[in-house]
Amino acid sequence: MNLYNTYGKQYWWPADNDIEMMIGAVLVQNTNWSNVETALKNFSSWHGHKILNMPLDTLIEVIKPAGFYTRKAQTIKNLLSWFETYQFDKQKLESIPTLDLRNELLSIHGIGEETCDCILLYLFNRPVFVVDAYLKRLLIRTGHPEMKSYQKIQKYMMDSLPLDTYLFQEFHALIVAYGKDHLKPIPHPTLTDPLNDETPFVSYSLAQIQEISNQPFIAMMIDTYGYIQRPSHPDPFWGIIYAIVGQLISAPAAKTIMKRFTDTFPTQEAVRDASIEDLKSVGLTLSKADYISLIAQEMESGNLNLNALYEMPDDQAIKELTRLKGIGVWSAKIILIHSYNRLNLDTYEDIALRNSVKSFLQLEEMNRDTFEHYFKSYEPYRSIACIYHWYYIAQIK
Repeated sequence: MNLYNTYGKQYWWPADNDIEMMIGAVLVQNTNWSNVETALKNFSSWHGHKILNMPLDTLIEVIKPAGFYTRKAQTIKNLLSWFETYQFDKQKLESIPTLDLRNELLSIHGIGEETCDCILLYLFNRPVFVVDAYLKRLLIRTGHPEMKSYQKIQKYMMDSLPLDTYLFQEFHALIVAYGKDHLKPIPHPTLTDPLNDETPFVSYSLAQIQEISNQPFIAMMIDTYGYIQRPSHPDPFWGIIYAIVGQLISAPAAKTIMKRFTDTFPTQEAVRDASIEDLKSVGLTLSKADYISLIAQEMESGNLNLNALYEMPDDQAIKELTRLKGIGVWSAKIILIHSYNRLNLDTYEDIALRNSVKSFLQLEEMNRDTFEHYFKSYEPYRSIACIYHWYYIAQIK
């Protein structure tokens, strides 16, 4: 998800037609994409018959900027000869099972596993994960055991991710984008590595998102914005403070005050020892300062055990949190989502959420019954739907 937030949607494969895609997959063998682009610009036509009938020497001159041109020219001829048997029409291959189609491609002289899988994934939209040098380096860098065979790495990736063609396309393209910046022998010296970002986020998997991706809103959001992350507060004490700070003010204002608060009172002890006036000085109202002070004192005395909430079901945890002065139902749910990683909560009390759903559904008004019926369709991942709706309303304001 960090990669998507850094590089955005990749719109791969970079080709305008099927023949260009296939030839690009061959040309990129053992070279960089800029050389491939130069070679592709030399083609005057993308008609399969015309390229197939082109003299080999002429084709070699056309693709020379991509290197290894003699071998690649013959591979292109072999590949197009195979595609010609299907009238250069990929729809005629739709009924062929993926494994059988893969075996057909691998039987073509000059087509290896990586090239084959690029064609399967991007041209025929088959859910196979492409293994390239960048992926191998990334797995080693991120502490995965070294797997030398293409098949083992591919199986590992496909077992770890939902079986989804679009996801495989986007993830592979993002790894390539990241690899160009950070996985070369000499990485770019001035770029921040997005995979070293230690910001904590609400934790949910691609598989969990996939379970609700059939909902029109989530499908639209994934297509437009990709996989969205929501900063979390893993320490429940700070999660409670964040919830109190955010009561009845905008998200940007809450973020500003929260930063000022943590800069001034960086530890639980500093909060406990601060006077009400000290707490107010960072922008809190008197009541909010009082609530935070009381909670800090309760924590210090041992009367408040926030760890006990980890074992409680949602309803009981909400009940326990709302016993605290200053914590209502909205605050309790915000705390449970952001500090306890509860993934099946929504909150009608959240104005931004109500406005987001109302906007998406194009409603004049939003009542509780409509709201709750809408979020019921996202179970057991209502919190993930909330995260996407919070993001959505922030974009359309």
